[in-house]
Amino acid sequence: MQIELNSQSEKLLSELLASGLYDGIDDVIAAAAGRARDQGSPSALAPLAEHVEVDALAEQQGVGVVLDFTDLKADIGPPGETTSDFLSFLRNGREADAPRSN
Repeated sequence: MQIELNSQSEKLLSELLASGLYDGIDDVIAAAAGRARDQGSPSALAPLAEHVEVDALAEQQGVGVVLDFTDLKADIGPPGETTSDFLSFLRNGREADAPRSN
């Protein structure tokens, strides 16, 4: 089978292949087809090739411009955990995962 692709779709497929997440073009197409099947419609493939400007996407999602950095603040950690505690946890995890030289 031969499929004609526009340059945008071809670029997207190339990027997906270069990401290392897929073994080949067959895997990319199978993933896209599976997504369409799971969503119940071949039109589920449309977002793969659709380009949306940032402003239009923000409007579609109902989000606005962040004018104050503190608006982004969220309590995501366990109660009582400080930023220093969290950063220490990350450093310790990275050190434990780091390759060891002999």
